[in-house]
Amino acid sequence: MTVADAIEVAQTCTLAGRTDLIAGFLEAKASPAKVRSQLLAAQAEASPEIVSRIAPDAVASTAASNPLLDAAKQLAAKSASLKKEI
Repeated sequence: MTVADAIEVAQTCTLAGRTDLIAGFLEAKASPAKVRSQLLAAQAEASPEIVSRIAPDAVASTAASNPLLDAAKQLAAKSASLKKEI
């Protein structure tokens, strides 16, 4: 392992927030590519799964009202009326 590889391993672990693993990787003479792979795998296992409640075959909603859009429209109307008063 070169000094450049050791520095890259240390930097990669630091960026991943896993400085506790630096010594072990250096002792095992793990390549920077292997370290990245193992850190990514560990991060993937620690991350919660993405859960979608929208079925893949769902169609777009045809509802006339969207609460978020309605609230934005109300705020825009208030803002426009305040500007007219000034």
